[in-house]
Amino acid sequence: TPPLHPAPFPPRPAPISPPPGPLPPPTRGPSHPRGPGPRGEGAPAPPPVAAPHGTRGRHVRPRRGRAWSPVDLGVAVAVGALVLGLRVAFAATQPTDWDAAQYAFGSGHFDVLHGSPHPPGYFLFVVAGHAVHVVTGLSTVSALVAVAVAASATATALTWLVGVDLGGRWVGAAAVVLSALSPVAWFYGSIVSPYSFDALVVCLLVLLARRARPGSWHGTAAVVVLGLGIGVRQSMVEMFVPLALLVVAASTRSWRRLAKTALAGAASVAVWLVPMALVQPGGLAAWLQATRAEAAGAMAASSIFDTTSGGLTNLGAVAALAVLGLGAAALVGALSLGGLGG
Repeated sequence: TPPLHPAPFPPRPAPISPPPGPLPPPTRGPSHPRGPGPRGEGAPAPPPVAAPHGTRGRHVRPRRGRAWSPVDLGVAVAVGALVLGLRVAFAATQPTDWDAAQYAFGSGHFDVLHGSPHPPGYFLFVVAGHAVHVVTGLSTVSALVAVAVAASATATALTWLVGVDLGGRWVGAAAVVLSALSPVAWFYGSIVSPYSFDALVVCLLVLLARRARPGSWHGTAAVVVLGLGIGVRQSMVEMFVPLALLVVAASTRSWRRLAKTALAGAASVAVWLVPMALVQPGGLAAWLQATRAEAAGAMAASSIFDTTSGGLTNLGAVAALAVLGLGAAALVGALSLGGLGG
């Protein structure tokens, strides 16, 4: 057997020394359109992004709500002032229906058991009217009308901001026209009625929902707005609770935040429920008894599931109101599409 010898290693190459003198600067060419810079050595420039169709030359709003421009805020103030003047010009000087008379009675003496006002009481509305009466010296009816006028004007101003947030100024203008000149909104914004607060509360909730983000305070604000709104009109519970919960879900990411939101909501309800129970003869039990009786009568008079002829009447009323509501929405949509395509 021949002896084993390790194979010889190849010779180590001599080190290459850099050429004398400074290094030449990097050259620009097709492979280095930008050269060295903050984007990295020789990184190419990003390709331009084309604007969405129909938005060239116009600012595209982000997905979330943003701070309004001074122009938008100025328009909101102008719209509110204009609607305030329109409502005052046609403001009622006497009760227009029996409900209005009951609100006026309740402003002086609160007792839902005797229809002063009718259940569930609308406590914050009648208290606000009484406060305006004491401060300004206006009559009870005029003070309550002033509260309704202020709510209607504020709601219309917020409608402009909601429209701008959701679809731009075309949508805001269309929504303002409907809110300011609608016969229903005009009527209830000029008499002794708390219905304008529905529009005010829903506008606030939509604005909060538009701006809600994880960990923000908007969910807490939403339940406070809803709790105070319920003090004006208790029927806001079934109408606006889903929207308020949507804001809470979008902004709450911890048990601690959820607990704070629940406490804020409870406090916003207690701020009117406790004083109402104290001034109501018979206390909270009497208020609950009168409210249950009123709710049962209202459901029997308005339910579409009634098997008598009254059910058909209620179904026709619901269908007519749906047509009116969808017609207004179709008008806003048409104006919005016209604004986007123009």
